[in-house]
Order: sequence, then structure tokens, then C-alpha cells
Amino acid sequence: MRRGFLLLILVIAYSYAKINIHSFHSKFIQTITNEQNKTISYAGEIWFKKPLLVKWIYTKPNYKEIYFIANQVTIVEPDLEQITIKKIHKNIDIFQMLHKAKKVEQNHFIATLQGQRFHIFLKNGILHKITYKDKLGNRNTILFLNPQQNITLSMNIFHIPFHPDWDIIKE
Repeated sequence: MRRGFLLLILVIAYSYAKINIHSFHSKFIQTITNEQNKTISYAGEIWFKKPLLVKWIYTKPNYKEIYFIANQVTIVEPDLEQITIKKIHKNIDIFQMLHKAKKVEQNHFIATLQGQRFHIFLKNGILHKITYKDKLGNRNTILFLNPQQNITLSMNIFHIPFHPDWDIIKE
């Protein structure tokens, strides 16, 4: 009887294990495959830090920097000499999503953010891959290369470069 109870507790604890990330940095490759199996790939680098600081840089095929700071997103596009600033009205807290993720298998979690279902994969306890199907039916995979988790990140990383000659669009 006692072993059965202990096993039940272990199963419950296993199924509610949390992904506990305070900060993260990695290069990444993102592939998007449409319903006709055509694929496009992007490459870049990402940093994020609690409470809600994200810097997402695409280096290929075109350079673009995206900053999420609290309830605002800023997109820096050097090729267009343009900066777009948008207020976010929906909560996109990646940390909350990771914390609420439910473990389905060893190193495989499922989480939901804004009605979107994400499959999160760890490798040696570190975020390794995220897959999801977007609202257009495209299959998305973000593979993290040499990820570093729960590291010290300087606030300077999240400094948004404003160029005085560029157009600034506020939405």
C-alpha cells in the first residue's frame, strides 16, 4: 500500500514538473514549413531575462532586431531604416508559459500561450527546442544552438538602438 502511494505521488510530481528559467541566451535556427511542405529557414540569436525582457535578432535571411519589454514590442529594421513601436494588449509572458508547462514525457512539455499550443523540449535540463503550429497552419520549429540558461545577463543587452535619421512608426 505504501509503495503504491509513493508511486502515485511521484507520478503526480512528474506530471507537474516545472520549467524554471530566469534568463536564457542562445543562437537559433527557426524553420517554418507550410501545408505544401515548403520550408523557409531563419537564423539568429535570442536573449531573455525576467521579469519580461526579450531581445530576438534575426541574422538570416534579413537582419532584424525585435525587443519585448513589458507591454511593448520594438522592431528595428536596418534595411528599411525603420523602427516600429507597438503596444501589446495581450499577455505574452514567456516565463509564465514555461512555468505552467505540463510535462508529458521525459524532456517534453506542452504549454499554451494566447490559445496557441507549444511543445517544449529540454536537453540535460536546458531549453533545446520549441515546436508549434501557427494560426496559418504552418509547422514551426525553433532549435536552440549551444543554449545557456539561468546565466547573468547585462541590462545593456536590452538597450534599443535608436537612429536619429530613421523613420519611427508608432502603432
